[in-house]
Amino acid sequence: MKNISIGSTPIGIAHPAYIIAEIGTNYGGSLQKAKDLIEACAKAGVNAVKFQSWHADQLQNVKDIAADGQLMDSKVLGLLQKYELPTDWHAELYQYCRDVGVDFLSTPFDLKQARLLRDTGVSAIKISSSDLVYDELLEEISTYELPVLLSVGMATLGEIEHALTCLGEARERTVLLHCIAAYPPVFEDANLQALNTLANAFGLPVGLSDHFPGHDLVLPAVALGARVIEKHVTFSRDDDTPDSFFALTVEEFASLVEAVRRLESAMGDGIKRCMPSEAGGLEGGRRCVFIARDMQAGHVLTRDDLAVVRPNIGEIKPRHLKQVLGRALKLDLLQGTPLAWCHLDD
Repeated sequence: MKNISIGSTPIGIAHPAYIIAEIGTNYGGSLQKAKDLIEACAKAGVNAVKFQSWHADQLQNVKDIAADGQLMDSKVLGLLQKYELPTDWHAELYQYCRDVGVDFLSTPFDLKQARLLRDTGVSAIKISSSDLVYDELLEEISTYELPVLLSVGMATLGEIEHALTCLGEARERTVLLHCIAAYPPVFEDANLQALNTLANAFGLPVGLSDHFPGHDLVLPAVALGARVIEKHVTFSRDDDTPDSFFALTVEEFASLVEAVRRLESAMGDGIKRCMPSEAGGLEGGRRCVFIARDMQAGHVLTRDDLAVVRPNIGEIKPRHLKQVLGRALKLDLLQGTPLAWCHLDD
């Protein structure tokens, strides 16, 4: 598996998941609200916040084509124009993120926006699932010495391989984000096992770009090896923005971060051993061999003479039982005495 870092944060199976709060359009066109969301997300413990950078006329055709072939003004273009992140906000939001201790990320949807993000100083470039097949954009990003977060919603393994080829040397610093590119998807389509498929097929770190309501899928994804988690965040799901209705609230996002960190702590190192919190059970919960009744020296032990019970305070364990049967006692022993090797004839 490749060693990749986003800024100063290493990405990999031995490291905590890198958690991205996707603000998307949920700043509602307000620079102050964008900053408020950034600050709230920083307090929630995320590693990064992410926006989306586009010029509407570079993303959407200016015309819709009706079923009868007639051209009409695009219904989508106006919505996209409403939520364009102004060029001069990028540097200000980047600096604000630095001030509160989170990384500033954004998804570019055209070459100019990609160059803007590079020049702004982002720590990584995010590529949307829809642009995984946009070779020109991938080839542009391949020239940047930046980590790449590549969402792979809708894609086949062959399409992913082609995208990675377009990324050239940047392939070696790419994280593949499993994603179901629906808003929101249905749980039957989650296909979390694809995380293993992606990791095995490409030898790259994997993550989850999650559009599902709630965070039911995040913890199992982390358990399956997702090292980057991206989810949308909002102050309220009642906000009238395209992303708000399936986003987590800031409070829910804080709970998510806490749950992921607990899970990572619980995952451990995989070495099977007695853990500190269960060490008391070695004595109180296990058994050893005791004398079941008063006996005199010279008595030859039978199974009825011995009790295999708790606590485990003697040196002769249940696994030794067959080794002591038929052996004579060297001395008198009282009922309840833990049997020891020194009590037995050679």
